[in-house]
Amino acid sequence: MKSDFLCNWCGSTEYVNPDNVPEKDFGLGVFGLVDLSNIDCAKCGSKPRQRCLRQLLNDTKTSEWKNYKALQLSPDMLSTISDWFSSVEVSIFDEENSIDIQNIDRPDSTYDIIVCVHVLEHVEDDSLALQELIRVLTPQGKLYLMVPQPSLFPTTDDWGFPDESLHGHYRMYGRDFENKLNEEIKGQAQLKVCEKYDEFTGKKEFIYVVTKNELTSNLTSV
Repeated sequence: MKSDFLCNWCGSTEYVNPDNVPEKDFGLGVFGLVDLSNIDCAKCGSKPRQRCLRQLLNDTKTSEWKNYKALQLSPDMLSTISDWFSSVEVSIFDEENSIDIQNIDRPDSTYDIIVCVHVLEHVEDDSLALQELIRVLTPQGKLYLMVPQPSLFPTTDDWGFPDESLHGHYRMYGRDFENKLNEEIKGQAQLKVCEKYDEFTGKKEFIYVVTKNELTSNLTSV
């Protein structure tokens, strides 16, 4: 598919639509009536959630990031902007250097930027994982969290085992995810919920930003 919209990771205007969603139906994706999550950039492979993440990273980046250590906990392309940071560590499940986020083998306050996108739903004890992520976050750091379509359901459905028919998910988060996060980080950090729209598909994504300091005012709250 050709588009007027540039991929914000690589600048391409070509997209792949494996589910053959008609472009006229893209607007239905906001309501969860069509699945737009697989419409990738034909050049770099970015998905709508990754293009939304890049929007927020662009918004929140500062000159200080040149001195920051980053951790990427899923294949979400931080390595392509590695020159933004002093270092980028990449952990992908079952691959080299895979990190168990329920028991992160790193000292306290190791990372300034942590990106955890579509990972928590694959973890048996997500509460423990969140505590570990906060532990290894530096005082000035930011944790960027995303989970699949949390606005579709009012409450989280946790079935307690990895359902292989749902890509190994232990749960599907609902609109109570924000409350869960606030409970988990109480007294340790602050939460800001940001809403972004993929410029090509219009798909809406929620990005949950956890910081141990107050967030800058250029984040858009929901």
